[in-house]
Amino acid sequence: MKVFIEAAGCIDIAYIIRACIQADLTPVLTDMEADLGSFFPDFQYLTVPPSSAESHWKQTLELISDNQIDIVLPYLDENLLGWQKVQSENSKLKIIISPRDTLETFLDKWQTYEFFKRCNIPTPETSLKDQYDLHKPR
Repeated sequence: MKVFIEAAGCIDIAYIIRACIQADLTPVLTDMEADLGSFFPDFQYLTVPPSSAESHWKQTLELISDNQIDIVLPYLDENLLGWQKVQSENSKLKIIISPRDTLETFLDKWQTYEFFKRCNIPTPETSLKDQYDLHKPR
């Protein structure tokens, strides 16, 4: 089975490739950087449009169809809700992804903090106010 792996330039790619191979799956690596494919000569590599491109989903789904991909393994945070939508519209394509409500909670740092607090999971103190030295966007 062929697995479409998003973001071949990610820091975890070696682990993801190894896990796929150990599971008898064939990794198909993808990224928006065409040059990145030369770093992976032993694997099929597909160049996809940037997530922000208007044509991103249409072209990505065409690549999946044209290359007979069996499973999609999303990686990019900015694409997760889009993959969730694709999954709801195409039940034949297997996409390994969390439920929409889980994604909405954990893609938002403040909602994640509130979830951890409700479940008594240790988490650093967090605020929406400008009171800490480290600032990350919500």
